[in-house]
Amino acid sequence: MNHSFSYYRTRLISEFRRRLASRRGRVAIDRRGFRAGPGCSFRAIGRGIIEVGEAVHLEERVLLQSEGRLEIGPWVYVNRDVMIVALDSIAIGEGTRVAERVSIRDHDHSFNLPGLPIRQQGYTSAPIRIGRECWIGCNAVILKGVTLGDHAVVGAGAVVTRDVPAHSVAVGVPARVVRSLLPSQMDSIPAASVQS
Repeated sequence: MNHSFSYYRTRLISEFRRRLASRRGRVAIDRRGFRAGPGCSFRAIGRGIIEVGEAVHLEERVLLQSEGRLEIGPWVYVNRDVMIVALDSIAIGEGTRVAERVSIRDHDHSFNLPGLPIRQQGYTSAPIRIGRECWIGCNAVILKGVTLGDHAVVGAGAVVTRDVPAHSVAVGVPARVVRSLLPSQMDSIPAASVQS
């Protein structure tokens, strides 16, 4: 009798471990030139995936969390106290620079049902794509569904709720494109969109 119990117990434990392993997230870091300051945290939750490219530099207390897919391309620099949280998908392109205290989140709380507490309403999410060689200023917030084109600049304290075209500068709350970085398009941004 004990032998039979032991056999089933062993099978049950191995099945539990197999299922648990299939739910674990994965963190893949290209160690060539990789640097992370003290207090950095990598959290791949459930089936979440975090992929960090070559020569990425993370300063102190950077949080990378994913329940979906979080990809950071090579040569990306992330300053201190930055939070990048992916429920769906976030991709950051090669050579992008992120200043201190930036928040990048691809989801929001749902709050459509007035009789139900917000904590019970779940989330809405949409992928974030940040192009190559972008610069995101300190205290900026990048929200769900946003795409930053290559070489885009986001000003300090901006809240980005809409796409920012390549080679453009966006500032303000909500962020608006105020100018192009291409000499041939300097006059194409309407004067009404420029912040005073």
